[in-house]
Amino acid sequence: MKNITRALSIRQPFVDQIFNKTKVIEYRTIPTKIINETVYIYAAKKYITGIKGYPIQKLNSLPRGVIVGTVKISKCVPSKTEKGVYLWYLSESKKFSKYLKPKRKPQPVWFRPF
Repeated sequence: MKNITRALSIRQPFVDQIFNKTKVIEYRTIPTKIINETVYIYAAKKYITGIKGYPIQKLNSLPRGVIVGTVKISKCVPSKTEKGVYLWYLSESKKFSKYLKPKRKPQPVWFRPF
């Protein structure tokens, strides 16, 4: 985990989808210049309901409030179909066997956890 200084905060079940490799694009309203860099993925304490395949019971069993693993942001491009939306392409996701508790307070997007 050397040289990883940033964490990206994402809500469940999207974190679960990233590490199951079914989600490879993160949609954001801001672009990022953090390209070809590995970052921590922090599972936010709040989750999103109404996602197919994720009933409340399953959502409650997913890790939240911890750093679940790492991912590389391979590129960031503006959406061709939605104005003001950017596509952050994710690759090389690696889930930790033991989750990390951040020492610093998580923020809505980027934060430095340690």
